Amino acid sequence: MNISSAKPKISVIIPIYNMKKYLKKSLLSLKAQTLKEIEFICVNDGSTDKSLEILNKFAQSDERFKIFNQQNSGAGKARNNGLTRANGEYIAFLDPDDWVDSTTYEKLFNQAKKQNCDLLVFNYKNIDENGKILSFVRFKDKFKGFFDLNSEKCFNWRDIKEKVFGGFFYSSWNKIYKKDFITKNKIQFTDCSMSEDNAFVFASTLMAEKIGYNDDVFYNYLFRNSSAVHKVTDKNFCIFKVYDAVMSVIKKCGVSLELKKELDDYIEDTLLYHYKRIKSRDKYEEICKKKLTGDMFNRVSQKFLEQKNVFLKLNEILETLSKSKKD
Repeated sequence: MNISSAKPKISVIIPIYNMKKYLKKSLLSLKAQTLKEIEFICVNDGSTDKSLEILNKFAQSDERFKIFNQQNSGAGKARNNGLTRANGEYIAFLDPDDWVDSTTYEKLFNQAKKQNCDLLVFNYKNIDENGKILSFVRFKDKFKGFFDLNSEKCFNWRDIKEKVFGGFFYSSWNKIYKKDFITKNKIQFTDCSMSEDNAFVFASTLMAEKIGYNDDVFYNYLFRNSSAVHKVTDKNFCIFKVYDAVMSVIKKCGVSLELKKELDDYIEDTLLYHYKRIKSRDKYEEICKKKLTGDMFNRVSQKFLEQKNVFLKLNEILETLSKSKKD
């Protein structure tokens, strides 16, 4: 099916690992895009279910779908693999259980070209598996009273200094990126399966001269309780790879002193987030002790202790409830 032989305006990169339940809906949303000069870089990360079969069916009927296979290595490596294959002027990312509205990439590309953005941010909504909308995430509202996000005006990280490591900057999929900008600055994802976005997004944010904002809600994020993000697992040790990558980005950009407070807050909050979801907490604390120094280690240790007390109290309540049921 020859849609267009022109150079792609946007390459959408999708990392896929065992997503047969959700993948078709995601790919159909790509197939319906009103932007015709587009390609879909599907990186199969060693799926063992029928994900590859679904991908191949789409590729057979629509040449814009391009399938690449790799051994299971995590979403970070899959996205980096996709970046080397992408031919588009701009890059977008889509998770294989999410989907986008049909006009998404046409509208985003037109704005990015008009404003010559290195990076363009847009809104999304959270949806559960029953199709219920849980929330709309509009960044203009989140920044109200702090910075006026305006679709007509670009900005850079210095305009939003206090929110560089928060706000809308954790995830890669609610943005599009100029390919030449990513290539020139050698921006990559951390080679792991959790929080792999952080270093890529922070590097893009700190290096972008012009960041644009679109106030539309284009992206549909599927909130799954079974998602790796919500599981208690020792895969969360991956955060230390991310920690090293983020610190490397900060050093490369030469803004460590300028963003010291913001960086400290980000590190503390991120380490605590993963601490809550780790099984081997003693080992986690040991690694933190090696990586953190001085006041930051003291603050993080105090937060770990507070969290332990929460765990102990919860266990006491559960034991009491269990005993009362037996009685």
